[in-house]
Amino acid sequence: MEASMYHKYYGQMGHAKAPVVDFGNLSYLLLDKYEAELQRMVRSAELWHGPMQGTRLRPGQVYLVPYAVEHYAALVRPLHIWPFPQAHHHHTARLPLHNATLLLADPRLSPYMRLLPSKGMQPAAAHRAAVDCTAICARLGRVCRQQDFWFINTCEVLREHFACERGCSIELGRDVPGYVIEPGLPTSQVCLVNQQQPWLTTCATSEPSTKTLETMRKFSEQYARRTETYFCVDKSVTAVVIKGLAEHKDELGAPLCPCRHYDDKRLEAEQGFWNCPCVPMRERKECHCMLFLTEDNDFRGEDNKITLNEVVEATKGLSGVQG
Repeated sequence: MEASMYHKYYGQMGHAKAPVVDFGNLSYLLLDKYEAELQRMVRSAELWHGPMQGTRLRPGQVYLVPYAVEHYAALVRPLHIWPFPQAHHHHTARLPLHNATLLLADPRLSPYMRLLPSKGMQPAAAHRAAVDCTAICARLGRVCRQQDFWFINTCEVLREHFACERGCSIELGRDVPGYVIEPGLPTSQVCLVNQQQPWLTTCATSEPSTKTLETMRKFSEQYARRTETYFCVDKSVTAVVIKGLAEHKDELGAPLCPCRHYDDKRLEAEQGFWNCPCVPMRERKECHCMLFLTEDNDFRGEDNKITLNEVVEATKGLSGVQG
């Protein structure tokens, strides 16, 4: 755990100094009893609607508070709870507050309050690398729905559709969950499960192919040598930009600068002004992405080399494209 996280949530907690003599009867924690009681509480609970900030709870009342994890942050401040779900039983947490009881339940995953996937939902496997889910579903006459990624975000479901020869791994990223086809990546033949945030997974995101990633890596090294510029002292900055160029190369057919927002990426790629090396870089050696840094730049490193493995490791679970 990071020190800042510890001090924020644990550092100011008091510590019990008296010895514990007896916890009392703990049989209510036995699984059957606990689940039966939780089910009873859910059935008798008042369904909560609206924000929690500034609310008044009736003493003795049980409230069922459904949440989507992508909106969980709205509960954190008013309830003074951990910034992501913790201490829950099958994604249903019991929280005493102001002499009332809140039951925080994720309807996607809680057996006590179940939200089902879209009608007719079926996972679809890509036929090759660097293809986004929108294209895969369209090829099958279907539509990709972002909210349904939750229901395939398990190793068990992924194994039904992919070989997962090297098992499953927990990662973060907008292209996870999925299966890594590319042979040159450290996670090749691994099924990836999203650690906490499948709501960040988008239908339009795909992992760039190893071939494209290597092409953009070599281009970056060669152009830096030719222009006598350097990579950033923090190689992760270089790696993220190279990955972003590769993503745009696969998506748009051109290495559009990944550090800018565009209303129409395809139009920008066709016009070529911001295709790497962009016009400001070619004319004035001004690299908006900090990929190519001049000798007098405070952030420049000592060389203009980076390996494919460094790019892959530094960008694991990250997208190189802004917004």
